[in-house]
Amino acid sequence: MNHPSSGDPDLSDHAEDIVNTLREPLVVLDRQLRVKQASAAFYRVFDVAPDKTVGRLFHELGDGQWDIPGLREKLGDLLRNDKASFDDFSVDHHFPGVGQRTMLLNARRLPPRGEARLILLAIDDITARRRVERRLAEKARLLDLSNDAIIVRDVYNRITYWNRGAEQIFGYTHEEAIGQDQHQLLRTEFEKPFSELIE
Repeated sequence: MNHPSSGDPDLSDHAEDIVNTLREPLVVLDRQLRVKQASAAFYRVFDVAPDKTVGRLFHELGDGQWDIPGLREKLGDLLRNDKASFDDFSVDHHFPGVGQRTMLLNARRLPPRGEARLILLAIDDITARRRVERRLAEKARLLDLSNDAIIVRDVYNRITYWNRGAEQIFGYTHEEAIGQDQHQLLRTEFEKPFSELIE
């Protein structure tokens, strides 16, 4: 966060070095929602330079990708109200030089120093995680189409997946089965845990 055009005496060099080692992009905004500072990760991820970032309104950065009414409202609320933070605000956008991404934003109002009211905004790229979640949901949906009982359990014999076929055959709902010991629930003959069977 220590750039010639963004030097801010409010943060020590030591704190800035720590922030700049983080992989998650961070931005500090002032009470007008202008960028006071940004981390090295912010500049790297969004492929922007400090001179095109510091001092500009956050919602005017890039192609206006941060000009989201809900986000501006949440950031404004942090400055106007007693609410000191918000978590997990999701943004889906095509970012210049980066492509289509899903970003998760978390913000904290920093303790005031004199008249300065600042917001620390952390941005987490969850695009890959969302893609995996969609694939897993699709596979689970396909497994649910089967009339056969499909049961997945962990090494402690706890049920971690229970499809509709299992519901129909055994009579227990998904909610009733998940987390249960398979032997206890189904009264199976061999009650040895999986970990003992593989030894």
